[in-house]
Amino acid sequence: MIGRTFSHYRIVSRLGEGGMGVVYRAEDTRLERTVALKFLPPGLVDDPDARSRFTHEARSASALDHPNICTIHEIDETDDGGLFIAMSCYRGETLAERMGRGGMSAPEAVRIAEGVASGLAAAHARGIVHRDIKPANIFLTDDGQVKILDFGLAKLSSRTRMTRTGATLGTVAYLSPEQARGGDVDHRADIWSLGVMLHEMAAGELPFRGDNDMTILRAILDDPPRPLADSRPGLPADLQRVVAFCLRKNRENRYRDAADLAADLRHLAITTAAPPAPTAPLIAPRRLGRRFRRRAVPAAAALVLIALLALWPQGRHRIGAWVGLVPETYPAGTALLGIEIYDGDRDDRAFADGLTSYLSDKLARLERFEVERFWIAPSDVVRSRRIATAGEAGSELGVGSVVGGILNRYEDVIGLELTVQRVGPRTLPSLLAGVEGIEFIDPIGNLSTWQQDLAIGLAGLLDVELSAEMREILGSGGTSVPAAFVACMQGRGRLHPYAGDPDPEGAAADFLAAVGADSSYASAFAGLAEACLNGAAAGNNPPEALAAARTAQRLDPGLPEGFVAEGMIHDSVGRIDAAIGCFRRALAADPAHERARRLLAAACAAAGDAGEAERHYVEAVRIRPGWMFALSSYATFLCSDGRYEQAADLFLQVIELAPGSLSAYTNLGAIYFYLDRREEAERMFRRSLAIRPNRLAYLNLGTLRFYDRRYLDAARMYECSLEIDPDDYRAWGQAAESYHWAGGEGQKARRHYERAVQLAEEALAESPRDPVLLSDLADYLLKIGEPGRSRIYLDRVLSLGNINPDVMFTIADIYEQMGDRDQALRWIGSALGAGYSMAEIERYPGMNELRADARYRELLIEHGGGS
Repeated sequence: MIGRTFSHYRIVSRLGEGGMGVVYRAEDTRLERTVALKFLPPGLVDDPDARSRFTHEARSASALDHPNICTIHEIDETDDGGLFIAMSCYRGETLAERMGRGGMSAPEAVRIAEGVASGLAAAHARGIVHRDIKPANIFLTDDGQVKILDFGLAKLSSRTRMTRTGATLGTVAYLSPEQARGGDVDHRADIWSLGVMLHEMAAGELPFRGDNDMTILRAILDDPPRPLADSRPGLPADLQRVVAFCLRKNRENRYRDAADLAADLRHLAITTAAPPAPTAPLIAPRRLGRRFRRRAVPAAAALVLIALLALWPQGRHRIGAWVGLVPETYPAGTALLGIEIYDGDRDDRAFADGLTSYLSDKLARLERFEVERFWIAPSDVVRSRRIATAGEAGSELGVGSVVGGILNRYEDVIGLELTVQRVGPRTLPSLLAGVEGIEFIDPIGNLSTWQQDLAIGLAGLLDVELSAEMREILGSGGTSVPAAFVACMQGRGRLHPYAGDPDPEGAAADFLAAVGADSSYASAFAGLAEACLNGAAAGNNPPEALAAARTAQRLDPGLPEGFVAEGMIHDSVGRIDAAIGCFRRALAADPAHERARRLLAAACAAAGDAGEAERHYVEAVRIRPGWMFALSSYATFLCSDGRYEQAADLFLQVIELAPGSLSAYTNLGAIYFYLDRREEAERMFRRSLAIRPNRLAYLNLGTLRFYDRRYLDAARMYECSLEIDPDDYRAWGQAAESYHWAGGEGQKARRHYERAVQLAEEALAESPRDPVLLSDLADYLLKIGEPGRSRIYLDRVLSLGNINPDVMFTIADIYEQMGDRDQALRWIGSALGAGYSMAEIERYPGMNELRADARYRELLIEHGGGS
């Protein structure tokens, strides 16, 4: 086989063999990449069952797109009728090989198991059950990723079983009891197998043992698992509970799904490898700049929902002695998770999502009365982070309780069951937390009391004592027309779904139906304004949006959403002063309105009023002490102002509050990078990956490699990021630049630059005045030999005001490539004056010749970096 070519794949070497196929390393001659080809063994080619199962493997697995599942490229056939699958080829070893080398620590075992559980959760959500989870089918890459291999035994849960009656598939030691009996199998069989594997990793031995397959099967069916503590004393008690929960013989008593298991394992990963507190004070800033953010941390929108780091204040606003903002005791917040539905259609799903955000916003209106002990995690933050379980809410948001619900709509009756679950950031909520609940059933015709009663019932469930004024607020802003309420909830759900993409056009139609049924419904007009704005072409100011926002204000001046909507409309077209005025009016209506204050702080920063922006960030933390998002937003602002030590302190507080926050580790690592503390930076990025593989951590690790001149290693990190988000134009650009400087990778560099240009131009349609996008496009086009188009985008950047130091450096880089040294030096000076990093300029290979210019040394002296 070695040296033969099938389709556009040339066989290079043999990798291994399993029960369902032989695997070879091959070169994809069309795309110039290394792949793995899996061939059906020759003796089974004529077996219809084996052929069908092999084909099914590829089709099942290729439907999955997850960082913890092996990527399937295609299935093809050889000239003589053989079948093969082309899939990603990874460097590393199987878990079986790793376990064969010796014992594993608890943190390592938990990290691997969490990766497997996350991949299984994605597969199960698509109705795909693996049925053969075992160490040989788990691959550990050199980059620290965990990949599930071989869906050869997978089945779609909605299809007829493909195995012969009574047959058992998989390795005996990892079979679930239901598999051992030859019975029907669902996703909980994978949970059992993962529990066996986790026991084996942690203890060094299997939970069920025997001299042969039959005695092992008998033990699986009849014997209790060997306690983990007996095999290896000293393991965390929570780890023992997780394993025991996976290995319950009755599948009804195991974890409900792999997502819950992944959440608990994520907690364990944090608690078994919690970051130590700093042992020394952070060093003074060295005026390191923000090229890292351009190359690796995209404009801070990756940290928060608003692009704070793209809004660099022109002046520096310094404060005096800075102290921690989170008091020793503070109220634990509450997050409302998406309400589940049974047997509903798309309208029911939208209604449930809209009702979730409606209840969240209603309860948030009470915060100004209960600031000392009560706050609600904003629904847009919960949605954007895809928080779906109590474990995720506790770990990633740091809240103390979550509200979940189940909705049934039948004819004109609404049935809603709401539960409150107490959680903590370092507990296993799905196993250990208590649950309280209420059940609400009422015909929607009773809407005049229905809306208020539901909010009051939920407030009582959260132990909030309601005054007469608070009850009045819960009942305000509604409608007495059932059809209007239903349409408004559906509009909210389509505009801000808890899963899937927003549908602003569908939302606008729902809101129009709502105001058509009740022309005095202020909330529906506010929703209509936002839907019209979100559905408009970039840069447009749809008049119907502004009219709807002002109608909402006229109908209910005490409703902040109408002012927020108008402020967003003004902000979208650059009328910052008008936007600031609207956000201030929203806060006058509700001083605790989180979204209005967040938008106001960002608008003040965009207007160059750093002092006013900071005041609002501090106030947001005061109103919600213990809310990690408020702390993160303020920390991001401090980074934009060059106050890295203060920002680092805030991110450390975020990690204490929400130890599962990926962004806190990633951004703390970025700060350490700015401070030239590179080992600590890498440690933070690795901890972020230990929680869950994520694009930002890979991007940042790539940047570390890039500035260490390890260009191919950097490209590999960027490619890992692209596996998670293949539409990230910056990751394509950063990989291209790494290939560019690696030497001998010119074709790869060009292909990556071209893809970066394509994606960046698509993004520009939504953000035509984004200076980072424009400067990146100018840079990429110049590198692929299109100076004319590059100049067009460069001129557009130069026409903008408020250019941040990152963009200044990119402009300098472009002029240097164009051969205009004078302009390059001028922009280098501007970047240094605005706080850009001398260290990064010294490391960047594109400035090698410029750094030899005597005028550059003069610039360094001028800005305190040379002698």
